[in-house]
Amino acid sequence: MLVAIRSRIEGANLERVCLIIGGVPYAPSGTAVIQPGETSSMIELSPAMGGIKGAVYFELCAGNHNVPLVTDELFDIAPGAVLVITIGDYTRAHNASMELEGAVARLELTRPLERAETTA
Repeated sequence: MLVAIRSRIEGANLERVCLIIGGVPYAPSGTAVIQPGETSSMIELSPAMGGIKGAVYFELCAGNHNVPLVTDELFDIAPGAVLVITIGDYTRAHNASMELEGAVARLELTRPLERAETTA
């Protein structure tokens, strides 16, 4: 299954966006911030996860304020499906637990840094 996240929230960015499946975060590669109207890269999920429900973790960032949120379980993993989840003004989400915030922070620490290479 391939999943991408789209932002439709005007005036705020989505940061640290991850799919949450069984309490484990899965982040799109190379995407640090999703601005209004943009879509993340695809997140590939294993067909072995078929039938498991997933949610979306994101931090809503406007100015100096970051609010960590997680949606209810929005989708079932279906092998071969392509899904784009839109986060908008009416998306139901609640404050993320400290455990979930910690899992996302650990994921960031283990991901290789994205570096642009230049040629001289």
